[in-house]
Amino acid sequence: MQLDVLRERDGKRAMKNRQPKRNSKTVGIIPARLGSEEVHAKVLVDLGGKPVIAHVYEKVVASGLLDEVLIAADHPRILEVAHQFGAITYRTRQEHVCGTDRVAEAAREVFPAAERIVNIQADEPFLNPGMIAQVLEPIVADSNWDMATLGCSSDDEAVFGSPFTVKIARSSATGRALYFSRAIIPYPRYQQQRTTLQHIGIYAYRMESLQRFAELGPSELELAEGLEQLRALEADMRIRVIETDLDYPRISIDTQQDIDLAVQWLRDRGG
Repeated sequence: MQLDVLRERDGKRAMKNRQPKRNSKTVGIIPARLGSEEVHAKVLVDLGGKPVIAHVYEKVVASGLLDEVLIAADHPRILEVAHQFGAITYRTRQEHVCGTDRVAEAAREVFPAAERIVNIQADEPFLNPGMIAQVLEPIVADSNWDMATLGCSSDDEAVFGSPFTVKIARSSATGRALYFSRAIIPYPRYQQQRTTLQHIGIYAYRMESLQRFAELGPSELELAEGLEQLRALEADMRIRVIETDLDYPRISIDTQQDIDLAVQWLRDRGG
């Protein structure tokens, strides 16, 4: 099945610049929070004259596949910045454990008619817009998948050792996710096998699967690794993992070192 079915409060708490199209069927939501473990307000860090979250928003809009793109944040500082570059916004509760819970609240309140939700993490400023189509394809084509996400093959030693870089184990037969971890998986017993599938911060869900995820509440493995997707696996939800070969510099913003790498990457390209 092709993606031709897709396109390019504060009520109480939604945006101020324009009202969202509440009947949208395919929606992109960028969850963001002010606090973070390593870099405070990392989504507002300046990269080449724009905050990180503005880079993310522009990449998502450039895909041309979404009826609406919304920033769901827990703090007015993020919403104010988002308004400056024209995004519609929704202020979520602060107590959410993870970004997917934040996305579920925003989808439920702002887009009750949505069928497909794409969650794009706010610390992925260099996401390739073509990745939106890749992550949506399994959800559109096969009703058996609850969620989909992306990964890219890596043999980078820095990836293996970093707890900020999430690795994926998936079935080679079906593409179904088996596990996500901050540790090296699968373990490279033989050095010539030293490659891993690096997770990329983007998910697509069916609306009903997204709301089910939120209703489950945090799971034991999720809390142990700090990885929300493990909640879905523990509940036997089916996650399709697509290995992408699209151009992607593999820099997400988690640490000061990541910020320095991102700034240098932009400078090297005249950005």
